[in-house]
Amino acid sequence: MKGRKPIPAGIKALKGNPGKRKPPKAAPPASWPGRMRCPRGLSETAKRAYHCIHEELKRLNLLATCNEHVLELYAATYDRWHAAHQHVRKEGDTVVTAQGEIKPSPWLAVADKEQDRLVKLLAEMGLTPVSRQRVGPVGETQSDPLSEFLKKAKSG
Repeated sequence: MKGRKPIPAGIKALKGNPGKRKPPKAAPPASWPGRMRCPRGLSETAKRAYHCIHEELKRLNLLATCNEHVLELYAATYDRWHAAHQHVRKEGDTVVTAQGEIKPSPWLAVADKEQDRLVKLLAEMGLTPVSRQRVGPVGETQSDPLSEFLKKAKSG
């Protein structure tokens, strides 16, 4: 697929409508009102990751039924990354081979690969810092004294 990646409807709703274009007529709802259940067979670490991301998506009103499998993939990937990271912390970044050479730990490569996958999955769900920056601040924003002064000057 060429061009920019499409922006999820929930992210578009958070951004607002700066171009004042008409929204598509048949836009599906961004969130799903029900509660998704954590998949069976996940480790405790994966379950914690699942619930953490689930709550964040729910808070941002980006939780949808189609996210269920992406959430499960994220949790499983997080579990693999966590296990590899624990091996690296325990054994170190390097290993000594039978010939006496010092080489990078194979666990380091696993951790790096899983970390890349985690970032991609987070970006797909709109949960990376860049995604949040594109959306802008969610919730209350602080007022700018200069703009308030200029508004008052214009109106009165």
